[in-house]
Amino acid sequence: MTTTTVKKLSLPHLWEWPTILSLDAPLIAVLWQALFARALKIDLAGHHYFLLALAVWLLYVADRWVDGLKLSVSTAQSSRHRFYVLRRWPLLYLWLAVLLLSLVFVLFTLDGSEIISGSLLLAAVLVYFAGVHLAEPVFRRIPKELFISLLFGAGVTLFIVPLKTAAVLLPLLLFVVLCFLNCSFIALWEEQIDRQQGQHSLLQDYPGVANWLPWLALGLAVLALLLVIFLPPSPLLLAVAASSSLLYLLQQTSARFSSAALRVLADVSLLTPILPLVLGLLPG
Repeated sequence: MTTTTVKKLSLPHLWEWPTILSLDAPLIAVLWQALFARALKIDLAGHHYFLLALAVWLLYVADRWVDGLKLSVSTAQSSRHRFYVLRRWPLLYLWLAVLLLSLVFVLFTLDGSEIISGSLLLAAVLVYFAGVHLAEPVFRRIPKELFISLLFGAGVTLFIVPLKTAAVLLPLLLFVVLCFLNCSFIALWEEQIDRQQGQHSLLQDYPGVANWLPWLALGLAVLALLLVIFLPPSPLLLAVAASSSLLYLLQQTSARFSSAALRVLADVSLLTPILPLVLGLLPG
């Protein structure tokens, strides 16, 4: 297990700000949503991407905002946690404004079935919040990293599953595993931060998971590549293989980086859909 030194930085590095401002997760979500849609030949409207970005931003900001309520400037051990402590009330006002904007877009752009699907996902998000922030002892045995991965996968494919249910199930399953790996590696690299802040993470209940996470990442990459060989070529499977390989390599070289850098690089590893999307390697 790699232990990183927790450093209190007076000013965050420039490359930390997308994570601090919770902009990295919406970007990742929209890129994978676009990859799913293009690979499965589904035409999503612009508001589908916009609403997903807003929803993911709202979820991540709310989660970090609530975490910030339990911390002070002196007890916050990372730049992003300290930011949410120092900017608590301006962020709340901004969050409420974005929430209102999202509701307006939902009412004026989505049809009835999409609103119902979104409401079911919202109910699952509320269960997650209740379990993690209000009833942690009850939900503690279910890793929050698993909850986040399932919710993230559901959000990315919310407008796609009803249209191509059978075709989306396998890549969606692999994508959820990829998201779980991303969250779990972050929990591993930030274990010291979580402990010092009194926050719960996967490794506290399942310390042995650190030993098999690299093997899971490598296994996911190999499985995705084998599926590409034996099934029709899929950019989704290739992207999963590339991202899981990057996570594996990042873990193997993690001693070279700070926890803050690892946190950013973990999300960079999920940006693999950029290549096929930008180069136009997918069917329209």
